[in-house]
Amino acid sequence: MGKLTKWILGVIGGLIVLALIATAIFWKDIQEIRGVLRYAQTFEEEHINDNFRSLYKQYPSKIMQHAESVFNMPVKHRELPESYTWEEKAYQRTVRKSCGHGWALNLTPSG
Repeated sequence: MGKLTKWILGVIGGLIVLALIATAIFWKDIQEIRGVLRYAQTFEEEHINDNFRSLYKQYPSKIMQHAESVFNMPVKHRELPESYTWEEKAYQRTVRKSCGHGWALNLTPSG
C-alpha cells in the first residue's frame, strides 16, 4: 500500500472519528431538531387528517381537572370603527339584517 493510500485512509478514518465525536457532543440538539421536523411534518397537507386523529398518541397530553369555582372574565364591548384601511384599501362597515337569522356585518371597499 502506498503512502498516498495510507494517508487518504487516515484522513477518512479521522473524519469518521470526528463525526462520531461531534454526534456524541451534539446528540441532544440533533434529537431536538429531529423532533421539530417530525412535528412540522404532522401538519403536511397529505397527512393532516390522519395525524389530527392520532395526535394524542404521538404527543402525550394530560387532562387537567377544572377547579371548583369558575372565574368569569369581565367583558368590555367596544364599537367597531366605521371604516379602516388594510393593505392600502379603505373599508366601510355596514350592518344589515341577515335572512331573519340575526345581524350580519359587511366590510365593503369604499371608493
